[in-house]
Amino acid sequence: MNLPEGIEYYGPLATDLFVGMVQGMAAANAPGGLHLLTEHSYSMTSVLGLLHYSQKLQSDILKALDDSSAQYWNKKCSIALGGWPLGFYRKIEDENGHFLGYSGHKEIFGDQVVGSYADKSSRFSPQKFRNQYAGMLLGSKYYCWIYGHGATWWHFSKADVKKYGNVGNSALPVDEQLNAFKDVIRHKWMGTPRMRKLALMVRENKKQDFMNLMGFVKTFQVIGPFGCQTCNNFTQKFPPEKEINFADQYKAETGTVEWQKYSVDPETGYLDFVKYLNPKDWVCAYAFCKVTSPSAVDAQIRLGTNDTGTLWFNGKKILAKNTERAAMPDADILPVHLTQGENTILVKVCNTELNWGLYLRITDEDGNPLQGLTYWP
Repeated sequence: MNLPEGIEYYGPLATDLFVGMVQGMAAANAPGGLHLLTEHSYSMTSVLGLLHYSQKLQSDILKALDDSSAQYWNKKCSIALGGWPLGFYRKIEDENGHFLGYSGHKEIFGDQVVGSYADKSSRFSPQKFRNQYAGMLLGSKYYCWIYGHGATWWHFSKADVKKYGNVGNSALPVDEQLNAFKDVIRHKWMGTPRMRKLALMVRENKKQDFMNLMGFVKTFQVIGPFGCQTCNNFTQKFPPEKEINFADQYKAETGTVEWQKYSVDPETGYLDFVKYLNPKDWVCAYAFCKVTSPSAVDAQIRLGTNDTGTLWFNGKKILAKNTERAAMPDADILPVHLTQGENTILVKVCNTELNWGLYLRITDEDGNPLQGLTYWP
């Protein structure tokens, strides 16, 4: 067992260490294999998001390994998706933004600094955990796992404390819906038939079939970077918010920028600004596409961004989310009405540091890609 998936976010050294482990085990033909326990999945509560993350991680691993190690990985190793439903904490800062410590849910503890293990209540609802657990079961080849954050799944009575000692947060109150979380594990809901079909593609490494069923927008016109670390990049209106002219060039803080056509990763559907734009930290960029529909139809725009996400549909702003997050498909689901003919989508994504990009797809209300649409560029 290896924890966590450092290949995803700790850089070249973590990737080399992981590759070295797999190569060593492959050379020895270690019978048990290496099983990668994920932490990035802790807050994911979308079955589809978890399946996609498993697919993406599998793709990244196979790209990093040589042929012999990749064969060993496919035969004996696996991704074990992790969840974290119980045990909540948040940072407490003073009025100047200085870190003071951790507290639990505000409605329980206010802003009192009580430590990161004092609140054993849930991070999300039992219904969302049901979705998370289904995604973990479907997206993991052999094992999945749940991070406990101390003794969040049980409570020590006075007799237990006397017998075993007051260990960590074991004597603190548990979540009032603990039994509902336990029922999720007992019943093992395995998602819808469509989700199970997608999961089989992930486990069998049928990448292209999986991507075809997801239906990501594949190409965009992109311009950037704009902004700087001392700018308010999220609220500042850069030229693409005022007009769209693909022949224009603009003077930005980092130099002259112009529109360029870029494609998403064909194995993940991710538009990676880091791959195309420089600098990448404390800046923003815009991605534009046109969607042509054969008829007027209700639809959903499903977006995931790293970090912030602002989206204009047919010139109207319908999303403005100022957040720092990892990109995940379908993080934002936006109901829209496609007109017959041409529709436009403009997305602005601001980044703090490291990863920077987006996922975008257009679906019906059940998350199935709409048929008959064509895209530009």
